[in-house]
Amino acid sequence: YEVIAGAAPDVELGLKKPDKPAADAPAAEKKPKRKPAADIAPWEEGASTEEKPDEESKPEEEAKPKSAGEGEARVLDENPYERQPYYKNAVYQAAMCYSNLLPKPNFQKMVNYFSLLAVKFPKDVLALDAYFKIGAFFMSLNQENKAQDLDKYKRAVEYFTKVVDTEREIKPDKAFSKAPEALSKVASAYYYMKDFAKVEEVFNLLKKDYAKSPFFAEALYWMGMSYKDQNKTREMLDLFTTLIEQFKGQRESFIALSLLGDYYADEAAREKKDPAAAVAASNEAVKMFERVVLEASPEPGERGSNVDLILRSLNRLTKVYSDADRAQDGVDAYEKKFLPLFQKYPDIAARVLEEISVFYNNNGVYDSAIDSLKKAEKLSKLTCRGEFFLAQAYDRKGDRENAKKYYEDIINRCSKEPYAGMAFSALMLMELE
Repeated sequence: YEVIAGAAPDVELGLKKPDKPAADAPAAEKKPKRKPAADIAPWEEGASTEEKPDEESKPEEEAKPKSAGEGEARVLDENPYERQPYYKNAVYQAAMCYSNLLPKPNFQKMVNYFSLLAVKFPKDVLALDAYFKIGAFFMSLNQENKAQDLDKYKRAVEYFTKVVDTEREIKPDKAFSKAPEALSKVASAYYYMKDFAKVEEVFNLLKKDYAKSPFFAEALYWMGMSYKDQNKTREMLDLFTTLIEQFKGQRESFIALSLLGDYYADEAAREKKDPAAAVAASNEAVKMFERVVLEASPEPGERGSNVDLILRSLNRLTKVYSDADRAQDGVDAYEKKFLPLFQKYPDIAARVLEEISVFYNNNGVYDSAIDSLKKAEKLSKLTCRGEFFLAQAYDRKGDRENAKKYYEDIINRCSKEPYAGMAFSALMLMELE
């Protein structure tokens, strides 16, 4: 593919910080900065498809062709394959090969070839995909690292915006449309940048032009999260309720249910001075978490699996029942509703049994706790949390031999988990007694 595509110029990714100049190095001559043209996003007032000329450019100079990254890539001299029908696909496939390269992808080369594709074929549907994949790359850089870099989000927005602009110009078939998904990514980038006004602008654009798109659900989610972070509780509740009703069965609706469950669980804790209000909030939390467990499919779908949301909701539901002193209600729900549901999914069924053991352990019914965890162990390897509860149940029952065996296993197997420290402390107490 690379032989046919030819060499692609490097696009500046901005991943490495420039070296600091030596202390004794002469100061570089400062050149006056040229004023950039107005950068108006397509969802902002005054957006235009016309390019404004650079006021300082000389009329006699030939205008240089723009690239995917605002001048970051240049059009190369024609190579002998460029006029062939397979050239375009070769450039695209070269980029894809580098993105999937083993043992380690070469993202620099990937971006280079996608940029070259966008320069050579700016009005082709493959350019939409190229812009989108470069934007997704910059988003992924922040998602993989704890330190968030606003510049990377800005670069992501830049490329996702190009998807929207290009699609408006070439008007592709719906099967090739990527604008709704690109806009949902823009909304998420602005959310992480804490630019809530921009999130709302993008949300309103999606609502106006793409309200029936499944990606509008993502925009609803990011708008709801923006309200949450701004402590606009009523607006958040209304938006998440709309998301749940309008996009029933979609992953974002289950995330919204889970977040509403968190809200009502916190509300129950805050309302302890008003027992009736606390019970009402607790009941709402139970409803939200139970809906996730009962309605979310564990099977992988187009938008990924919901297993993480199911397990999280099980865990949160255990705490809600425990905080409300409703351990028996929790055991009944888990044994009668959830266990039969997940017979075909042993990993999830094992987690349900782990949660049942929590109720028994917390209420001093250690034999039942051990029985539940032993059943779980036959279905799937216990989590560090589950194994700690098993060791704890043996410890509290007075079976030191088994307690010690499981505590030691936790220390060896779960060294990076907090349960390893808890197991070590429990062993020290056993030695002191």
